[in-house]
Amino acid sequence: MMNEEEFNLELVELGKRLKQLRKYRKLRLLDLEMRTGINDSLISRYEKGKENISYYTLWKLATALKVSINDLTDYKGPLPDNTNFEDIPKVKKRSMRKG
Repeated sequence: MMNEEEFNLELVELGKRLKQLRKYRKLRLLDLEMRTGINDSLISRYEKGKENISYYTLWKLATALKVSINDLTDYKGPLPDNTNFEDIPKVKKRSMRKG
């Protein structure tokens, strides 16, 4: 039976793989937010292993990255082929200035 510490380590490994795939696809957090509808700060928390991820969220992230959920959870597996990955236009960074 998995204890809480083992579960937390699993979340960290999943987060590392998510970040690896996002960077491999040359996407910023904001780009992944635009593809999934998941706030970029929440994606960052997933990547750091600080937030539990539901199966539906895994599916949304995998779909946006054009990989299977198995690819997300195969931490040491090969990276997918990038030749058929169509990039969407990059989103401009939000300005923190008011007015």
